[in-house]
Amino acid sequence: MATIGTEAVAAAELLDVFPMAVVLVGRGGRISGWNTAAETLYGHPRSEALGTAVVETLFDADDRAAAAALFEGAARGVAWEGDFRVRRRDGVLLVSSFRLAPAGSVLGSAWLATDGIDQGLAEQERSVLLSAERAARTTAEEALGLVEAIVTSAPVGIAVFDLDLRYVRVNDAYAAVSGVSAVDHIGGQLDDVLPLQADVAADLRRVVTTGRTILGRHVELVTDESGVGERSFSVSYFPVRTTARGVVRTGK
Repeated sequence: MATIGTEAVAAAELLDVFPMAVVLVGRGGRISGWNTAAETLYGHPRSEALGTAVVETLFDADDRAAAAALFEGAARGVAWEGDFRVRRRDGVLLVSSFRLAPAGSVLGSAWLATDGIDQGLAEQERSVLLSAERAARTTAEEALGLVEAIVTSAPVGIAVFDLDLRYVRVNDAYAAVSGVSAVDHIGGQLDDVLPLQADVAADLRRVVTTGRTILGRHVELVTDESGVGERSFSVSYFPVRTTARGVVRTGK
């Protein structure tokens, strides 16, 4: 048993010298070896890949039966070489040339990426994805900054609610009108923070359920019990949508 362990460790160390991705698969279809090039190509760190089922780690659900048949053949000493597709950790399907070879009773079988440009393509894809992610984050931050500037400086009252009609954002103009500080609105239900007529909540719920904008509603705000502080406003309600057009919040 000591000899077997030594051979396996030596093989694992040798794998890191190879410029192509190499995956060793032992009995039961579990990954027993995973070199540095495999980390780069497939995206899984060695610590996460070792011990997992190779067909689940490397192959899409639609390809697992075919891949399992190849590994079963390798266990019987049957080598295979051809084109196949694997799924990277980030979900990208990579079609390339591979070789599956029996590696003896100690090591099991070896899955090798034989297309020399695979590693470069993987790095290229990763670079493109990271660049796109950074660009999207920058664009989102700039858009949020612009929206925040508009909401903060707008001379009209603006309030944003979640789908349960709780305040999530109120600008200073709205707080001045309501007589309640902006921070005291946040998290509160519409009816609990401010005494508004019943159809305000009804209109906001209608925006949530239909996704439609409601314009020019007449609203009366009573600021004291005697009615002396009664004020009238014209308000509009509109949905706040995601890029997929889903309603996530409402505003007025």
